[in-house]
Amino acid sequence: GMADRIARHRRQAAAFRDGFTAMGLDLFPAPEGPTTLSNTVTAVSLPDPVYGDDADDFFDGVDERNVSISGGQAHLGGEIFRVSNMGQLTSAQVERGVRVVGEAMADAGVDVDVEAGLAAAREYR
Repeated sequence: GMADRIARHRRQAAAFRDGFTAMGLDLFPAPEGPTTLSNTVTAVSLPDPVYGDDADDFFDGVDERNVSISGGQAHLGGEIFRVSNMGQLTSAQVERGVRVVGEAMADAGVDVDVEAGLAAAREYR
């Protein structure tokens, strides 16, 4: 039912957010104070080595691993990437998404801790 669907999206969103931040990435926007983050999409700021015109290596690395993410739209192009928290993703699929983002970041020259990201995401199994 609807309650289960909402709970699943909330769990998937938390796993992605905690996985990416444990890896060393920053959410977008960087929330300060009390707030509620969306359970439908996770947005992450692109760090300097893959920011702006240098983002192609990162996005190509994710694409080569057959994982689907989106870049920022309009003025956020080259500044963020987005991951959908919707659908019936298994825990293994969420963890694969976290791992692939981490591997593609590392391959593009970003200092990330992929294992810490995976450990954080696994907390939501």
